[in-house]
Amino acid sequence: MSDGRQMISYDTPAGRFNFRAAAIILREGHVLVTRGVRETVWYLPGGRVEWGESTREAVEREIVEELGTQGEIGDLAIVLENFFALDGQRWHELAYYFSASLPESFPFRVDGEVCHRSLDGVGEIEFKWVRAEAEMLRASNFRPDALCDLISATSSPVRHLVWSE
Repeated sequence: MSDGRQMISYDTPAGRFNFRAAAIILREGHVLVTRGVRETVWYLPGGRVEWGESTREAVEREIVEELGTQGEIGDLAIVLENFFALDGQRWHELAYYFSASLPESFPFRVDGEVCHRSLDGVGEIEFKWVRAEAEMLRASNFRPDALCDLISATSSPVRHLVWSE
């Protein structure tokens, strides 16, 4: 990368490894989710961890980059080893999910419509609030499915999951 940043994500003959950190941002019984504007799958805001960066620092950075505001990062809630296929490629993802909150000034909508858009690299991403209930998350095509039942129950102890699709 020309800016000196090195994301911890690489290809192997067997597939792609990805080291991710993300935020579980809850407000009034809703959780903030995101996707690329051309994608059909929604997921929690966050991104790849950079070399030399802690997972907490990665979440702080990603919130500022994607949402344009400073978030308050809480406790580590879930560690997920996620195995899945995307566009014909196998993925092995290690993801750390932190509880987080945003300033009250960040847009909040309960109608399921997009509340924020920004650029992520070369693509546009969008955000919306979804009811923090397993059925509503699944109906929204939220991934990984393993998190659907845990989103609203993000209190101690930390949960470590291994999920394979």
